[in-house]
Amino acid sequence: MKISIIHASYGRAELQALTAWKWIERTSGKHDIEYLLSIDKSDTSEYPDSISWKQDYVTAKVIKNDTNTSVAAINKAASKSTGDILIVISDDFDCPDRWDDKLVQEVSDKTDWILKTQDGTQPWIITLPIMDRAYYESYGYVYRPGFLHMFCDCELTHQADIDGRKLTSSIEFKH
Repeated sequence: MKISIIHASYGRAELQALTAWKWIERTSGKHDIEYLLSIDKSDTSEYPDSISWKQDYVTAKVIKNDTNTSVAAINKAASKSTGDILIVISDDFDCPDRWDDKLVQEVSDKTDWILKTQDGTQPWIITLPIMDRAYYESYGYVYRPGFLHMFCDCELTHQADIDGRKLTSSIEFKH
């Protein structure tokens, strides 16, 4: 199973690099990982033009956008993703060891879903979007275009509840 990590960052190149390293280093190595860093061309921080890891199961791409919001940057990267599972991370999310195995075990027999994991703060809102390819393709975006940043997770969660495709997990990704 291939997992696409979508990581939009702005103005925090050092924190982005630490976050990316942590998420890759804590995988089991059993799943193909696609890491997509989505940054705005207007960001003057020193992000790399390309990223590589020593692990052969990881591919990485830096996507430079003419976007001006995190929502647009996330959606742009998602449109270029190829994974069976899409996970949107940010600079301030942590992950448990072997998070990829835990995630795949939780959803391996399911299709057309979005997953609500635990973040230590929000009991209801999906703050770390994780969805399968079918769910993503049914909308063609992660967050509804038009949102700048605030309340996009509330709308995402409401839509998942309305559709009845939200799964709830005990896996914790601390925020």
